[in-house]
Amino acid sequence: MLDLGSQWHFERPKLVAGLAQRLEQHQRIAMFGPRQTGKTTLLRSELIPELERRGLLPVYVECWADRKDPIASINHALTKALEGILLSPGKRGARAAKTPVKKVSIAGFAVDLGDLGVRTLPDSPTLRFDALLTMLLEASSQNVALLFDEFQAIAEVDTADNMSAGLRAALTQASDRVGAVFSGSNEAALLRMFSSSRAPLFQFAVAEPYHLLREDFVGHVAAKFAAATQRDLNQVMAMNLLERCGHQPAPFLQVIGAMLSDPRLNHEDALKSMLSPKARTLWAAAWADLTHTQQLTLRLVAAGEPPTSSASREWIASQMATVSGSMPAQAIASSTVDRALKSLQAKGLIAKSQGWEVVDPMMLLWLDQNGLTHRL
Repeated sequence: MLDLGSQWHFERPKLVAGLAQRLEQHQRIAMFGPRQTGKTTLLRSELIPELERRGLLPVYVECWADRKDPIASINHALTKALEGILLSPGKRGARAAKTPVKKVSIAGFAVDLGDLGVRTLPDSPTLRFDALLTMLLEASSQNVALLFDEFQAIAEVDTADNMSAGLRAALTQASDRVGAVFSGSNEAALLRMFSSSRAPLFQFAVAEPYHLLREDFVGHVAAKFAAATQRDLNQVMAMNLLERCGHQPAPFLQVIGAMLSDPRLNHEDALKSMLSPKARTLWAAAWADLTHTQQLTLRLVAAGEPPTSSASREWIASQMATVSGSMPAQAIASSTVDRALKSLQAKGLIAKSQGWEVVDPMMLLWLDQNGLTHRL
């Protein structure tokens, strides 16, 4: 299958330049937007090179590297950045050391700097972040731009407030040399972290929406499509397709790629083919990975039904009885539905705002096409 995502990559220099300029000024930006809409690509493929061109040291932090321990993910990213500076004395921005550093390793709560000796790290993970950031700033003459991806992972753990307070304290102390982007796909969670007066990170960063791909991206794709096929791409229909895909470039380009390969296909035919349960897609795989109870609960959430209501639990019981061939129970237990909801949330399929909702618009399209958006 054609990888149009890399071949037809759409650059946004104006947006990137604006973000880079603000990070040069040590600003902090909380950028929220739906998953799979291009935030990570923007940060890694465009913003990092621009920051490096401007003489900053970008540090990309995947907060979901360890979802159960996001502060460990953050500290791991700082350690890697520190290794990159200390083990490359000729690298631009590295401060000259009296004795060359031959290795950097963490064992327990210490950083072994080779010939420079061992630096003890605090037991507290948040104080360890402060120590690693201090060491990074000492090792480099460059100002630092921290790019936190899926930062709302912090809010998903029991120690969220303590962790947030520690990050705030460390970054405040380094505010004359460090800017930060706090990117996240859960808008409600990210806004609570920075806009709630009771949150440790209240007003610590400017909260703003991520700029979704829109008409300019469609125009870019239409020009590429015409150059490759000598055929015109209907941009009105293509924009409608992008909106139905939740402004996600990957599935949108997958549909366009199918049209590119087969001139007989229109937007609808290509989309239906992609959403077929027989097609090997992320959505089909995610569905197959669920238990029957989880599947039924997901169907209720997709339909906008309250999954723990008595009517919903009676429907789940009747559906399970139909499959097993047994007499249906009056209703499935609320605790069973609660466990299913937590499992679906952990898998990233649903999230709770005002009520439960399916996170991925493409998963919702897949369920709808395959007759799985049940309404009682």
